[in-house]
Amino acid sequence: MVKFTARRARGKPELVAPARATPNERKHLSDIDNQHSLRFYATAVEFFQLRTFDGYKPHDPAKVIRSALAETLVHYYPIAGRLRELPQETTLADLCGNPLGYALDLVRKAKLEVTDEYVKSTVEFLASRKWPSLVVDRTYIVSDITSAGDDKIDFGWGKRMGGGIPMAGDIMSKLISYFTKCKNADGEDCIVVPMYLPSITMDRFAAEISVWSMKQGSKFIVSAL
Repeated sequence: MVKFTARRARGKPELVAPARATPNERKHLSDIDNQHSLRFYATAVEFFQLRTFDGYKPHDPAKVIRSALAETLVHYYPIAGRLRELPQETTLADLCGNPLGYALDLVRKAKLEVTDEYVKSTVEFLASRKWPSLVVDRTYIVSDITSAGDDKIDFGWGKRMGGGIPMAGDIMSKLISYFTKCKNADGEDCIVVPMYLPSITMDRFAAEISVWSMKQGSKFIVSAL
């Protein structure tokens, strides 16, 4: 069983704007991006250890994170964009900042990894179906975000100890499990694989994983959470 204690102080929600003014522009979303199933917010929980070395004076973590986020939005301004629906059911994003060089580079790399025929057939299929919603009832969704880079988050306030996206979804109909990266007691990189099952089933599952991991000789950390 993994246990830990954390303290928190909840304040009023606050809008964080880019630290510096940026130009405004509008970008039409492609048929790939204009899917309603992609429009959602994911809540993340991160834990940091306060720096205590000599000469360092603790600061308000909320203030430090707010300042760092404001600077980040200057470069990653699409995050601060706003979606608007046009009469023709097309969507555009009001973006502020420099040209979408970063996003365009990602799109360019993705296009190089697939054939033109594949791209064309996928786009035409999505457009013809009017971007149907995903069927998620009684579905267990797995998302690997170990390469998202959250282990490199540094707000200058403290060292990141762990965190990620908690269990999401209606437990009676659907579940989402996010694979995240962390370090074990030996300081080695490992992957957290969250599972949410009924209590009796969870105990049996943990026992089976323990037996299997010992047979394989792998280093697993099994928790009954």
